[in-house]
Amino acid sequence: ANLDIHQNTEPVWYQRSFIAPKLGQNTKAFLVFESVSHTAHVYINDKEVGSHEGAESSFEFDVTNALKEGTSQLLSVRVSGKASDSKLYDYKGIDGKVSLEIRPSNYIKEIKFITKGITPLATGGVDFAQCEYEVITSEEQVAPVKIVLKNFKGDKVFESDKLTDSFKLDRPTLWSLDMPYLYTFCVEFGDDYYEQQLGIRSSIILENQLLLNSNPVKLHGFNYIKDYPLSGRSVSDTQLAHDIELMTWMGANCITSTTSKLPEELLNWA
Repeated sequence: ANLDIHQNTEPVWYQRSFIAPKLGQNTKAFLVFESVSHTAHVYINDKEVGSHEGAESSFEFDVTNALKEGTSQLLSVRVSGKASDSKLYDYKGIDGKVSLEIRPSNYIKEIKFITKGITPLATGGVDFAQCEYEVITSEEQVAPVKIVLKNFKGDKVFESDKLTDSFKLDRPTLWSLDMPYLYTFCVEFGDDYYEQQLGIRSSIILENQLLLNSNPVKLHGFNYIKDYPLSGRSVSDTQLAHDIELMTWMGANCITSTTSKLPEELLNWA
């Protein structure tokens, strides 16, 4: 190995040009980074729009006022590694996707959905599941809200007009390793819309045993590390799909990671 490259601690630069889209009324543009190792300073047309420190964590900047609509923009990212006294390997670079997202000025920022409890039937099966959710928005402004939970067939099983609510879901189909049944949680807030697939299930660790829906589960899987011969820590959708096929073929039922953040696509596809 080339020690000059291996031990290099100087910052590196990334640059590319793109055409800024035309923004409609009451819309904003956000530059979103999935992961940069370890410190990033971001510039548009040579003006800094923000900085972030910390690997394996996503971050974003509002670049609405930095863009010149309909014209070519120069994006530059200065990346530096860990401190020289760190005991870990001093690597650096953009190791996740970078995207430009156009959103309404008041948008859906985060969705939390929790299965609080599951009540079984005396004759077997499930009577109902107690669920709660919270939708967090970017601004505390009032806007029309429509919440819909759909089953796998697309049938509506719950509806609400509140950003935060709790409810009973009668006779739910639970998510399990043998049958990973998914519902779709749909949120319409003003001009913004988002939907997320999710499973209804309970999990608890009791006396060193993982119980999924009150049934013991034996986990066997892989410690997933983003590190490829040709692309390094940058992973394409094709590579992720191939990895999932290989792990499924080998009988894995779980994935963990001790060194890197799991890609969102991997979590959704798995």
